[in-house]
Amino acid sequence: TEKVSIEYQYETNYLLESSHPYELNQTINWTISYPHAIGLTIHFKSFNLNYGDFLYIYDSKGNMIDILPGFGMPIEDYWTIIGTGNNITIELYSDEVGAGYGFTIDKIGIVSNISCSLINGTVYDGIWEGVIPNQDYGKEIFITLNTWDNSGNNLSQSIGTYTVKDNEAPQIIQCNLSDTQPTPNDEVNITINVQEEGSGIKNVTLYISQDGGFIWYNMSFYNISNDIWICTIPKQPDNTVLKYYIVIYDENGNYIRDPNTNFSSLTFEYPSEEPFTLNILILIIILAVVIGVSIFLFHLYNNSKKEIKLKVESKNRSKSKYKTK
Repeated sequence: TEKVSIEYQYETNYLLESSHPYELNQTINWTISYPHAIGLTIHFKSFNLNYGDFLYIYDSKGNMIDILPGFGMPIEDYWTIIGTGNNITIELYSDEVGAGYGFTIDKIGIVSNISCSLINGTVYDGIWEGVIPNQDYGKEIFITLNTWDNSGNNLSQSIGTYTVKDNEAPQIIQCNLSDTQPTPNDEVNITINVQEEGSGIKNVTLYISQDGGFIWYNMSFYNISNDIWICTIPKQPDNTVLKYYIVIYDENGNYIRDPNTNFSSLTFEYPSEEPFTLNILILIIILAVVIGVSIFLFHLYNNSKKEIKLKVESKNRSKSKYKTK
């Protein structure tokens, strides 16, 4: 074996419509491109062309791969032949007589290819491996195995299909609380950013307990935009320690609990008043002592001045008496 490759095909939603009805006597082209494709096919949800009008389908090389004539009646659920390359062109031709409703495309089929590597054995008897990239949830993948020998002979064989399943739980990217120190007068909003790339979010639930975890109540989160969900915790009595956790389920039954074990806590209480601390008491005592000492010294000083004055006056009186004698 010289070369082995895997060709895989899947469908994806793609909306394209003509005008309804389309214009007369026109040739209009639309091109659909998918960079990683080696082939494309188109699914017409419906088309309705008047007699004499046609839809022509071309591959990336300009080869006509399909012709859809007008029958004057709607045709539904039609897949075109697969065209090679990474783009496909739809051409609507209308004559000057009457116009139909037009067409609606709702899906395209994409064919991609990956090369396989020899991981064990020899080219004569070996094991080859190829890895199909991750695909979106719910897609059905059709697989074809292509092999070539040294002479260029090719064998192509369908080896089955598989449907992409969702086995991964959602993830919480961010969680914010509107208040982390609420009072009994406050409601608290919990806002989370949830990532889910598979089947989608089924529900988001908040579980709360006011009695330490004996009795639990549940509340629903509400989706407010894209991946953002919000839930409001109501006001709680003073000194309530609220335990809580969040559970998220996707549509396939996968779930996440946050926190994974135990609980988060939130305390509702009024702010405590500033205590009359020992330091404040000591400061007051010191101030009182300073003031008391100051007053005492002030009075002592005044009394000293009076005593000195009295002594001076007494001496003066004594001298005067002596002179008189």
